[in-house]
Amino acid sequence: SFIHYVTDYVHFKKMAEDPRVIWYVNAAPLPEPYHVLVDQRFPYQWHCPGNGHNGIILVASKKKFQY
Repeated sequence: SFIHYVTDYVHFKKMAEDPRVIWYVNAAPLPEPYHVLVDQRFPYQWHCPGNGHNGIILVASKKKFQY
């Protein structure tokens, strides 16, 4: 399980750096430090329509998507 960023940045960073965590999904706007970390640790990103901020949900991965 991945802890949501509202917990605290240190814990969020530890989870993002865990090699067992491959996916990140978020429907809320990210504060800047979190956004930078997600971009660094989950470089493969897809924005899909949904109930998130501005009608978008972020689906991100540490590995390339397979279509």
